[in-house]
Amino acid sequence: LLFGAGRVRRGPMRLTGTPAPPAVLYTDERTRVVPVLSGNKLELRTERVPAVLTGHAAADDSLHLEVKVLDDDGPVALRLTEWRTKDTQEFALRGSLGSRAAEIPLTAFRGKDEIWGVQLVGGRGRLTVAAPAGAEDGRHPLPGGRELYVGPNPSGDVVLTDRPVQPVVTSVAWSEGGELVLEGAFPEPSGVIGELVARHSGHHEEVVLAVELGEEGVFRAVVDPAAVDGPGGPLPLAEGRWYLFLREPGERDPDAYRPLRLATPLHAGLPLQREAEGRPFTLQRRHHDRLVLEAGSALPGTEQGAYGQRIQRERYAGLRATDGDQLRPAALYTSYDGRQYSDSPRAIHRELASRAPEIEHLWVVRDQQAAVPDGVRAVALHSAEWYEALARSRWVVTNTHLPQWFERAEGQCVVQTWHGTPLKRIGRDLAGTPHADAAYMASMERRSAQWSVLVSPNSFSTPVLRRAFGYSGEVLECGYPRNDLLYAPDRAT
Repeated sequence: LLFGAGRVRRGPMRLTGTPAPPAVLYTDERTRVVPVLSGNKLELRTERVPAVLTGHAAADDSLHLEVKVLDDDGPVALRLTEWRTKDTQEFALRGSLGSRAAEIPLTAFRGKDEIWGVQLVGGRGRLTVAAPAGAEDGRHPLPGGRELYVGPNPSGDVVLTDRPVQPVVTSVAWSEGGELVLEGAFPEPSGVIGELVARHSGHHEEVVLAVELGEEGVFRAVVDPAAVDGPGGPLPLAEGRWYLFLREPGERDPDAYRPLRLATPLHAGLPLQREAEGRPFTLQRRHHDRLVLEAGSALPGTEQGAYGQRIQRERYAGLRATDGDQLRPAALYTSYDGRQYSDSPRAIHRELASRAPEIEHLWVVRDQQAAVPDGVRAVALHSAEWYEALARSRWVVTNTHLPQWFERAEGQCVVQTWHGTPLKRIGRDLAGTPHADAAYMASMERRSAQWSVLVSPNSFSTPVLRRAFGYSGEVLECGYPRNDLLYAPDRAT
């Protein structure tokens, strides 16, 4: 039963996305609650703990494990089972009563990525060995730049993982200034790992972040996700999930990156969220112990999702000016659907700003990923303000297609500059090719009918653009405004 807003809800608790399940909770030494994600539903399983790991240590040639037996006094061997291949290895137990110990030769680990489950066998059956609540993970060096990780799997059972040395974060916090502070250890034998990288899970964009590397593999990073340095200056991280890695300077193969993992004692403390620049940033874990920084949407909650956008489109229809007197003395510019302050719309803006400083200049920005100059107001793509600007701005300048539902208002001037010479097939000229999109091509004539003027770069392009877009209106064959700078009077001839 879930209680919320004064109502009782019956049914499974559903989770959005695919986060890691919450951390295992021990109610006492013998009982634990294991959260499990199944079919995007959260299940809580109460389990008896038959045996628990009480200690581990590595010598030159072996791993020593100590186990406390809680439910059976008869196991005679410790069995390792490889998770993927189901290969097994058994090692004798020694000790008496509830305390047992085993010595595992390090040669049992084969120098390749493997995960070994731990069980006690003999007596009345097989006993799974649980990881104790709040225990530190174990990391023991293996030859060849590898390590043996001793710690829990998502169900709280002990696993022995043969893997390359991994960076493990042992401290996370948001500072009062909104910076994310990460500290951890990465005892990489070569000592050359020197870059912290955030990599987007969708479009695979990468951002290099500052990291300090100390002695014995200790590292510290202070990250401001709302102001990450880039070619265009500091900008917030784009919406989505950003996985964190360490890599060698200059390395570009993602398979060679080392993922940041979260130490087990910190699992219960995540997610950690902080809002900055009007959007949430959440540090959380996925795939059990992978550390990921998630940048939320810059739009208010009421403007997000299919329903929120439908409401805004309905609002746009009511806002659209029916006569010129309802239009604002404003120019709305968009370049590559809000991704940049660039191209011909930028050139037109700079010229118009010098000629008519009294009008308002609005620039469409997608996901806060473009910086605009002073005197220009950024308008978030798909926001309520964007819909209103499309409906009421007297001038609209774009180098890509406007939304299919856009309809030019009475007295509105829409300038389509496009963004290149059509040496390849575009628009309706794609008919009969593998890239043809029937719905897109069918929309061309209606979309182009909303333009007041089409800017053409040259006489070759004019008929191609007309045909490709099904456009029958005015064409201004004057060259691209973005190139005018090359022909300015002050340019050398």
